This record gives sequence, C-alpha cells and structure tokens, in this order.
Amino acid sequence: MQPDTRYLKRHRRPVLPPAGWGGWGGRLWSHAAQALRVRALVCLMAVALLLSGVSPAHAQSPFERPSQEQIWFKPAPKISVLTFGPGDEPFLKFGHNAIRVQYPNDGPDVAYNFGTFRFDSPWLIIDFLTGKFEYWLSVATFESTLRHYKEANRDVKEQLLALGNPTAWDVAEQLRKNALPENRVYLYDYYRDNCSTRVRDVVDPAVHGVLQERTSGRGSMSLRDHTLRLVADDFWLYTGLDIAMGPYIDQEETRWSEMFLPSKLEEGLETVVFSGPHGTQPLVKERKTHYAAIGRQQLRRQPPDRTWAYFQGGAAFGALMGFLGWEAYQRRQDWARSLLAALLALFGLVTGVLGLLFTGLWTLTNHEVTYYNENILQCAPWAIGLVGCAWGVHKNRESRIDWAYRIAMAGVVAASVGLVAKLLPMFAQHNERIIALFLPMWMGVFTGLHFTRLRARRLLLLPITEPQGDTAAAEDRDSDDPPVPSRPPPSRKDKEKKTRPEKEAVDEAPSPGGEPAPA
Repeated sequence: MQPDTRYLKRHRRPVLPPAGWGGWGGRLWSHAAQALRVRALVCLMAVALLLSGVSPAHAQSPFERPSQEQIWFKPAPKISVLTFGPGDEPFLKFGHNAIRVQYPNDGPDVAYNFGTFRFDSPWLIIDFLTGKFEYWLSVATFESTLRHYKEANRDVKEQLLALGNPTAWDVAEQLRKNALPENRVYLYDYYRDNCSTRVRDVVDPAVHGVLQERTSGRGSMSLRDHTLRLVADDFWLYTGLDIAMGPYIDQEETRWSEMFLPSKLEEGLETVVFSGPHGTQPLVKERKTHYAAIGRQQLRRQPPDRTWAYFQGGAAFGALMGFLGWEAYQRRQDWARSLLAALLALFGLVTGVLGLLFTGLWTLTNHEVTYYNENILQCAPWAIGLVGCAWGVHKNRESRIDWAYRIAMAGVVAASVGLVAKLLPMFAQHNERIIALFLPMWMGVFTGLHFTRLRARRLLLLPITEPQGDTAAAEDRDSDDPPVPSRPPPSRKDKEKKTRPEKEAVDEAPSPGGEPAPA
C-alpha cells in the first residue's frame, strides 16, 4: 500500500487510507479529507470576520466608522476647518466656512458645506422675506471646492484640528449622517444658525465644550457693527441693512455669538487649548493657506460713522423742499410747485413703502432681527398717502394740499418722538443715523407744503371775493393763479378824510391881492 503523496508537501506524514481500501477507495478518502479541511478554513475565516465587526457580505465603506475594537488601531481621518474670504456679491461679503475630512488609506478627501441653497428657486425672495429660507449640508471633493474659490478670487485657509482617533471618527460619522437627504436641510438664520455657527457647533462637542468656554467673554462689538463694517464699501447695502434691522442686534454679544462670522470662528479656534490624547495641546495643529486672494482689501476693524453724512443729505433735501414751497408761494413759480409735487410723490413712495415693509417684517415673518424696529417712526407707513396728494399739489387744489399738509405734520411729530425716545432706556436701538437723515427731510416737506397751502388759500394777505355773473360758475377755484380781489367801495369816513384836506387847501389858498382870504 502506497501512501497518497498529494499532501506530503503540506503535512509532515502521509495520509494513509483505511485498511482494506485500495484503488478508488483511497482516492475517495483523500477527496473527503480535503473537503473537510476547506470547510474548516471557511468557518475559521467567518468567525474571524465576525469578531472583527466586518460583514463577510461586503467591504466596509471608507465613510463608515469602524468598530470599537478597530478604532484605536485603524488610522483616523484628518479633520480641518476651511475658511473662505469674502466675495463680490452682497451675500458673499461675510465669508464662508466648511469642514474638510481626509479619510485614511487613500480614501476620499471631501468638504462638508453647510451653506448650500437654491439660487434659482422661484420662491427665493418670498422665503427670504418671510424668514423660511432653507439651507442644506452638501458634500463635494476638496479639489473641486478649492478650484471653485480660486476662480472666485477668494482666500482659502485651512486649520487642521488635533483630534484623537475616536473623536475624529465621531466627527466624520456625524457629518456623514447629517449629509443624508433626510437630515441635511435646516432653517437658515443669519446670526444664530448659518454656515459658520454649524461648523462651530460640530467642533465644540468634539473638544468637550472647551471652545464655548474659552469664548464666553465679552465680544468686541455688537452684531450691527460687525454687519456694517463688512458691507461699508457698498453704500446702498450698508444703508438698507442698517435701516431694516431692529434693536435685536444692538445687544451686548459674546465672542461665542460673534462666531456667526467665519473670520471670528477662525480666531476663536486659535485660542483653544484642551486636554487631548497626548496631553494638553492647542486645538489647531497646523495652519495652511491654499490660496490668497489678489487685489482684495483687508476687512475693516470698525464700521464707519456716517451720521454727519446722512444729516447733510437729509438737510439738503429738506432745504430744497422748503425753497420750492417758498418760490411757489412768494413768486408764483409754476415750475417750483410742479417740482415740489414730483419730489413729494417720490419721498412719500420710498418712505411709505419702507414703513409698510418694516411693519410686515415685524408682524408677518420669522425675522427676529426686524422686530420692534424704531425706524417705523422715521419711515411712517402713512407717508404713502403723499403719492395720492402729489397731483393735487401740482394742480394747486386746496383740499389735496391740506391732506398732504396734515400727513407731513404727522410725519414730523412721529420723527420727533423717535428722537426724544432716545432719552428713555427702553429705546435702545442704535438708529441715530436714520433719525439724522429723515427728521430734516420731514421738516422740509412740512415747510414746503405750508407755503404751498398759503398760496392756495391766500388767507394772510388779501381777502378773496367770488367773481360776479355767469363767469363765477365757469371759473375753477383750482386754477393755477389765485383770484384777483376786487376793491371794496369807500366808506363814509374815507370820503370825509379825502374831502377835508382838499377844503383846507382851498381855504388857505392866497387871494389875488396877495393876502389870505378871510375865513
């Protein structure tokens, strides 16, 4: 009996078939033994995979967090905070943030972006005005993200965080779950819940709240000042944001709340020192600048004070309105009255629409920053009535001029109340610039309408008499020129005053002989 030599290379001794077996029996035995060994090997592999936490049905995705047994031995992803500089468009003036995750073992290198929205949405303006604007978390490769911001000529800076293996995997897993379609959408709030605060709220739990603890001190300025300093180069955006926001953003803020700005989050991360896996260490392990914008100005440290410039503009408009009213009254200049009416309509349209807008933002939307806006006193909603009265002012109609006069008087009173209210502590909104602009304008409008009203009525200088005959019915009181007053008949006293000097002159006249005539 010869041993089966097919297994001699793998075993120290040959495997002999049972006694009495020969030929085909020995071959069957060898095949059965090989099958048993293969099955045993498969079972051992399955047990090993089960113990390691890996399913034998599929390979583990690089995005998924490894098991608790593997997490200490498997390389962790690198977590970085990306800070992008300001752009050219109004909504890009404040910069942007994202989180970069570099997975190990040649895994994907992605950027999680909390600032994604649909710019081409048909409901964009309505959602924004009502405070129901939705943003979502999107995922893109770091390479494409970097290329996009380079093309936009915006700074790209990176701060690599010193996180341990379990913490880094936890952050990566949290971002992966938040990016799922059912979790990625959130309701955008410019100051309290935006792309920067979302990044802040991801990093802070990873360092056990040390970031919030380190930045709980008093901030450098209010949210209004931060906003105005970043949009100061755009005059109309500066004015629009300043006038539309109420006292909510004039409160004293902390450095934590200032991190609604990406630049402030970047500064805050630099100050954090925490106890990591290798002892006490800074949170920012490494800094890198991927791209520096070309030709962009540095961010302002303080907002510009334009109170005097606003006052000059408001005073110039008010003086013009008063001058036009005086010209129309004193010199009867029709062009002055027509120009006054045109400017009156423009002023009423802008001021009234702003007042109605502020009222709607306060009562009908979720924009908390627009609540209790004291600028409603400067932009009175009833000013829209000046638009309807402007044509009557142009045609010199007394009733329309009276209505415009009353509206202007109410506007002056409301604007003055807004100024006096600054003495009370409950009126804490910083709107001195807006008062300096609108109060002189209201006073000028009121003055111009006062003179226009005098011209239409002529009550102070000449009495008005109605013309006689059929001409009175045809003549319109709304004509451009006031009616010519008729001279009243002389009274008896006037006649005596007129004849008495004539008589004395005759009596005192010299006689032909050179002597005065006898009395």
